Amino acid sequence: MQRFKMQRKGFTLIELLVVIAIIAILAAILFPVFARARENARRASCQSNLKQIGIGIMMYTQDYDERMPGSTANNGGDSYHSLSYYVQPYVKSTQVFKCPSDSTTKTFSYGYNYVSLALNGISNAVAIAQIQSPAETVELVDDLGGGTQDYVYAARYWRSNGGPSVYGNSASTTDAYQHGDVDARHLDTVNTLWCDGHVKAQKISSLAGPAGCAGTSACNELWDLN
Repeated sequence: MQRFKMQRKGFTLIELLVVIAIIAILAAILFPVFARARENARRASCQSNLKQIGIGIMMYTQDYDERMPGSTANNGGDSYHSLSYYVQPYVKSTQVFKCPSDSTTKTFSYGYNYVSLALNGISNAVAIAQIQSPAETVELVDDLGGGTQDYVYAARYWRSNGGPSVYGNSASTTDAYQHGDVDARHLDTVNTLWCDGHVKAQKISSLAGPAGCAGTSACNELWDLN
């Protein structure tokens, strides 16, 4: 009896193109999901950083007459030390000051609400008892400022709900002060540390005050002490 050898049948061009098309469709669906999951993990890590920094600030205030720390914004005769300079001895780490989603070369990824908390340096930093609603007062946020900047501008100095800010009495023609240097780098949300120590992610618009408030104190509902 003659044996017939089984011959392996190859893919046709049409079958190969169908397989490639299916793989491409799956990749288009799954890659954004993976990217979003990765950014969610980074956002959670950033929130952990802010919580640790918040604890460090609380510990600092207990050692310094319940006064808030200063920043590089305006420290008078304090050599312009950064907020991390005051907090690092309490958190025992430098990594917590860098957000995993911050692609800049900055070593401090967060902006301090210095206008309300330490406008004229540590000698005039506010006492924690002066913060009337700590759960509704911004302490730190994700920051896009360059160099050694470790502070953000309060919403009073933003234009509208996100355009270039009105800084001083004139409208900026660049976006240098857009959102007061607050950075929505986590899926269009900003991680915010509040003065009571809790952290949450939110839209920039939720921090900006009512629409049309640019340049007025009405913008600073979540930034002022009262």
